[in-house]
Amino acid sequence: MIYFTADLHFYHEKIIKHTKRPYHTVDAMNKSLIKRWNDKISYDDEVYILGDFTLKGAEALTGLCLPLFRIIWS
Repeated sequence: MIYFTADLHFYHEKIIKHTKRPYHTVDAMNKSLIKRWNDKISYDDEVYILGDFTLKGAEALTGLCLPLFRIIWS
């Protein structure tokens, strides 16, 4: 399956309030997004992330991708 997504906003505290996401902390939001991703995405899937993946930059991006199932950079 091929998926497209955007606006995950990992580590973005203010996005919780601005978009009324159902989380009390950034940590809870990050863990939930990772769990939901891994529950849906399988090894054979392709996911295109179109933007706004994380607020913390490249250093956090590497750490975030490790728990997400099958992140491959090309």
